[in-house]
Amino acid sequence: MIRLSNVIPASYRSIHWLKNNLVAGRNKNKKRTIQCLHNIVVPNIQFYIVDALSVSGILAFLADEQVTTMADITDKRTGALHSELKIELHTHYATGLWLGRRAERAEDGKKAKPSIMGMPRFLSLASRINLDSLKNNPWADAAMLELEEKITLANQKMKQLIDDLESVMQWLPKGATLSEALVSEPLDIQVYSNTPLGYRCVFLLLGFDQFAKQVLQASHYGLISRTQRYDMLSAGSRLIREIYGSVMRYRSLPISRQDIIENNDTWRQAIEELGEPERDVLLGNRRSVFSPPVNQASVDLLRIRYLTSQRS
Repeated sequence: MIRLSNVIPASYRSIHWLKNNLVAGRNKNKKRTIQCLHNIVVPNIQFYIVDALSVSGILAFLADEQVTTMADITDKRTGALHSELKIELHTHYATGLWLGRRAERAEDGKKAKPSIMGMPRFLSLASRINLDSLKNNPWADAAMLELEEKITLANQKMKQLIDDLESVMQWLPKGATLSEALVSEPLDIQVYSNTPLGYRCVFLLLGFDQFAKQVLQASHYGLISRTQRYDMLSAGSRLIREIYGSVMRYRSLPISRQDIIENNDTWRQAIEELGEPERDVLLGNRRSVFSPPVNQASVDLLRIRYLTSQRS
């Protein structure tokens, strides 16, 4: 805010009189006050005020009022960005992959059917890995890299399955047109993940859902056999389950590269339980593009340590 103190008058007594005249309410002759203001301030405005202001702005200064300036506007900040992701699943096959299955027990209390992981559990485990990676855990970095590679490979295989199905659909004779297969009530789901890799797996599941719709449609119209339908759906769902399995094998331990530098008991115990991490992952040379930034200081210390050991 710019007030009267920001004004630098050539004739302080004249401007001070105008200010008192406005504040004290003695501005009965408004035209005379404004004209006097023009005569004193406007001709040499660059000498009297810090910022370029309109006459109305100068009047506000003289009345000791607050005026919003560009400095005030630049001090303001926008709020955080918010976005939501909602998906629709149309087939029982994709819905089953999302929901998974709880363990079922027999009447005698023993497990009759083991649990099957679904997408919510996968997203939770992927978030755990991402948080450990934020804590400079090299095993979490390795798990992030493996997860990215599996999702990338699964996308390539899914595309190949879709291409194979489209080549089968070309057997549809001319003059026959198939509309898109639709479901009356799709499963609406709101998705949130702490890591981009979680969203990429969700998108892969959506691709499988569209693929499954086309497989079921092709089977219904006799373009593929029942055996082909089973094989195609099994191949597509296997891609998702393999990604689920990669995060199930991860073990979270409270360890960081700093423990490796110190060569303490925590590091030695982790080596016994998990084995030594890959050297390129440990030094940050191989890393998922979706991983948090590596702690460069600890990586530099590890490189110095390894270089020293090699020379000796």
